[in-house]
Amino acid sequence: MAILKKKEDLQSNFTGIGKDKEIIVYCGSGVTASPNYIALKEAGFKDVKIYIGSFSDWISYDDNPIE
Repeated sequence: MAILKKKEDLQSNFTGIGKDKEIIVYCGSGVTASPNYIALKEAGFKDVKIYIGSFSDWISYDDNPIE
């Protein structure tokens, strides 16, 4: 059973994102960002990171902007 789409389909999903760019994925707490990290890596993106604390961490600092 395949969990992710085929590599070609993943690459198609991420069209428009430069493979040479740093990509940081995040969500509410860092958990649901993980599948996006895996999909981007499988699609051939090299510089992909997860903001582990995600929004939960971001809002814990009074100086961080929220829009």
